[in-house]
Amino acid sequence: MAVFQALVTAYIRTGVFDDLASQALDSLEVTTDEGLLLPVVAQSCASREALDLAMQYYGRGFSRMPPEERRLYQDVSLIASREELLSYRATEDDPAARREFLVRFWSVRDPDLMTSVNERKLEHYRRVWYSRAAFSEQANPWDRRGEVYIRYGAPDYRSTSAAVAPPMPVSVERIKERVAHDLYGPEGMAEVGRGPVFPIRRMHETGLDFPAELPPGTDQGEAPDPLEVEFGAPALADEPLAPADMSALDGDNYVVTLSRNRTQVTGGDFMSFIKWESWVYTGVAGGIEVVFTNEWGGGKFDFAPVPAAEFDEGALRRTSRMVKFSPAMVMNRSIRQMPEHFLPGGREAFLDFYYDRATFRGSNGKTRVEVYYGIPPRSLSESETEEQPVFQLGCAVALYDAESGHTLQDSEELVLRTSRELYTGKGTFIPNQLALDVSPGAYEMRVQVKDLVSGHSGIYKEKLEVEDYSLDTLKLSGLELGFQVSTEGGLEKYDKGGGIWVIPMTTKTYRMNQHPFVYYEAYGLKPDTFGQSRFTLQYTIHSMPEKGGTFGRLWAGVGGLFRRGERNPEVSVSTAQVRAETDLQEYFEMDLGNAKSGVNRLTVRIVDQNGNAEAEKEVLFKLER
Repeated sequence: MAVFQALVTAYIRTGVFDDLASQALDSLEVTTDEGLLLPVVAQSCASREALDLAMQYYGRGFSRMPPEERRLYQDVSLIASREELLSYRATEDDPAARREFLVRFWSVRDPDLMTSVNERKLEHYRRVWYSRAAFSEQANPWDRRGEVYIRYGAPDYRSTSAAVAPPMPVSVERIKERVAHDLYGPEGMAEVGRGPVFPIRRMHETGLDFPAELPPGTDQGEAPDPLEVEFGAPALADEPLAPADMSALDGDNYVVTLSRNRTQVTGGDFMSFIKWESWVYTGVAGGIEVVFTNEWGGGKFDFAPVPAAEFDEGALRRTSRMVKFSPAMVMNRSIRQMPEHFLPGGREAFLDFYYDRATFRGSNGKTRVEVYYGIPPRSLSESETEEQPVFQLGCAVALYDAESGHTLQDSEELVLRTSRELYTGKGTFIPNQLALDVSPGAYEMRVQVKDLVSGHSGIYKEKLEVEDYSLDTLKLSGLELGFQVSTEGGLEKYDKGGGIWVIPMTTKTYRMNQHPFVYYEAYGLKPDTFGQSRFTLQYTIHSMPEKGGTFGRLWAGVGGLFRRGERNPEVSVSTAQVRAETDLQEYFEMDLGNAKSGVNRLTVRIVDQNGNAEAEKEVLFKLER
């Protein structure tokens, strides 16, 4: 156990694992207490990118922990959304349902679809271990700092009463200034320093003797946990202790003066006999500061309490604002908006890219979900072994079925060589496409691009309702905007069948000298007695230019018909057709002429004259000069 404490102390101070003798630790005869070493070894492996090995060491460590300790790592109630927490609690007496829930829970949080290990789960284990090691001196399993740490990880800026505060980044200073404005008005912004903005007790009166620890068994009179408000226990108002009508107190013309024994603890301007910590998160809920204090000594930190009301002019105003912007209420609002936060590598490591999607009829009653990527070369790192720009990247897509709990995914690694001109050209992007055939229904979709040279990664999520195209009714597929449509061949991934290849325009942004292409499919037209379908196709473009004006013209590939919209920013083309097919593959090219820059909406509408039915789809695109 002494070895464990020494390692914990070293990590808390340095955060460095690289000097750990992992193999030597692995060879120890591990007892239950010594099993606490294995999470340390796991973090050593994770710091070296040996993620599979890290997960194995965590597993071995959990198998040697007492059940009550292991449950702390398995518990996800601190990072679950409100809906997830209700479902999680419902599985408390059903181990099989609990395991199934946790599989789904972690699956939708996997930040890297191209690895076999869930990095978010590894980070959760690390945060729990750190909270147990750093914030459990006088609380079991941890004090309030541990709760915040497990949700949001290490703060972007941390200052304490026990150490000289580090320099403040500009991003942190801006958040502190905003907090000061919310609490004290414009005048309070001048008081911002490296200590807490929220007021805590200061060293004001002499002769006061506060014990370092309370006598054993002393009742500290803890208030109800404000973080449980979100889930209904105990029953508190959204803004406890505040007046029912806050409208008269929330204006800009206010001044809040602190009582004489409270102050902002700025960078050395005041002393406080209360131990405190100030944590600032720049990426949580628009940026927050959370202030903890150790009011009674002994090492147990809690949210800084609201200053006691004083019976003087402005007391109600002061108390109302202090309650509203107290650390407990700040956390309450932040949890509602963002129960957890994890951005691997920080904002600098986030890789931005474009993506779009469209759905088509698949095989065997399924729907084909096509995801189109647009990766700006400027955001990627070049391989250093080639003279011309060479990029290595991975693309992945995953669809999580909320009803069945299953996840369908596909990924691809690419090595791309390009010219220097293309690499530096404005608006250039590398196209790619992945597709999955899935059953119709509701999904959560995750789309990822990873730079395999730098390790930077970006992932986007969206709710996706996958339409059913297998029914014997008139349907239009999604509308795919194209950079180019070819009938003479192309890459297999862009093959639509029927001799058509479409390279997607993922950015949805065209220059004035470009002609946008649109590809779509129609299903379920009714044949007449001669087996022919009769229908009308209508293409309408509604322009929303920045400063109005004429729109231009539309060329229809199905007939070459167009009509100018000289005064009306809406252009429409309609054509009646007779075909031998009841399922269609269609594309057309738009010549936008002298159109103004801005956002445009394209609507495709089909009317089945035999079946007395109609369907339409729309898509937005942008024109730039």
